[in-house]
Amino acid sequence: ATLSFNFKAADVQGNVVYDGAGTVVTVGKNYRMETEDILVVSDGSLKGVYQKKTDEIVLMPVGEESGEIMDNPFALLQNPGTDYDISVLGKDSKGIPREIVLKAKNGAVYTLTVKNCSAIPSPDPGLFVLDMQDYPNAVVTDLR
Repeated sequence: ATLSFNFKAADVQGNVVYDGAGTVVTVGKNYRMETEDILVVSDGSLKGVYQKKTDEIVLMPVGEESGEIMDNPFALLQNPGTDYDISVLGKDSKGIPREIVLKAKNGAVYTLTVKNCSAIPSPDPGLFVLDMQDYPNAVVTDLR
């Protein structure tokens, strides 16, 4: 599926620390999420995070049971664990949530507003891997 969204993050004091739009493409444990500031790709075992403004890449293993939202954002919706309370507000005629609100135990609030959702029959597997040739000057931190 491909999902277009608006994402807003507020810290513990309620200050908005991020407000932007993006897209996420997901197939099973693989996903690619992109906003104007960041690109995150995961093939289910390796996650690459590219920070566009600083031209930095961080590569790290995906923790199957870590509960980290960026290891598999959609798995978190199925099993939020103890770190987040999740509310789904409204659904469209296909059952797609209109808004998802994650409230962290520390008081931070993350709101994902779904703008559009569509199916893609079979995306290119390369979509879920960072090709280092595309970022020849990036500083790479490899945490594998």
